[in-house]
Amino acid sequence: MTSTLDLNLLHSLDSLLQEVSVTRAAARAQVTIPAMSRALGRLRDAIRDPLLVRAGRGLTLTPFALSLRGEVHDAFRQASALLRPSASASLRTIERKLVIRCTDVLAAMLIAPLQAALAQDAPRLRLQFVPQGEEDAEALRNGEVDLDVGVIHMLEPEIRVRRLFHDRVVAVVRRDHPLAGRRLTPRRLVAFPHYPFHVGAAQRDRLIENSSSSGSPAGWRSSFPSSFRRSSRSPRRSW
Repeated sequence: MTSTLDLNLLHSLDSLLQEVSVTRAAARAQVTIPAMSRALGRLRDAIRDPLLVRAGRGLTLTPFALSLRGEVHDAFRQASALLRPSASASLRTIERKLVIRCTDVLAAMLIAPLQAALAQDAPRLRLQFVPQGEEDAEALRNGEVDLDVGVIHMLEPEIRVRRLFHDRVVAVVRRDHPLAGRRLTPRRLVAFPHYPFHVGAAQRDRLIENSSSSGSPAGWRSSFPSSFRRSSRSPRRSW
């Protein structure tokens, strides 16, 4: 058998095998009798078997067609179910893992309301939080990540972006600190020794770009990992 069968021919083949009649197969597939006759001709050429042969006043299946009958019917039914939107589909019946890429701060904010919503509407979904890294679109494109929450700058046309909320960052210093009472800029901030926690590559690059033409913030004496980054293997959290 060649690989030239499309879904329409599969439908015609199933109808012919089930009805053993071109006329009834045409009615079953909701096409004209000439269209079904042409489909039978294409099927015979592709499969290299007559499929239906004369037997008295009617038609009968060839031995090979008879051997295909059950498998073809199951294949067409499964293909139709896969491609047809199901009105009865429910989140409560979906059993899979939902991978969310975000910072540990956002994970702490999201876990409680997400778990409550999932328990109500999608109890079989499991959450897995992964750390932010290069923030590339490839992980979303190939299915490694389902949802990326953060400051998103990906503009690829196949990536859907929705604004969730606005946030702002504040710096807290002691009352007599040299930064107190003056306008704070990224360049001034990184000029003082401090110990930043791990940030994603994109955030880090933007901070470096705004702070130092040499590409290295002078005040960065050391860097602490976030709780997601306890090892080089970037452990994941699942709930």
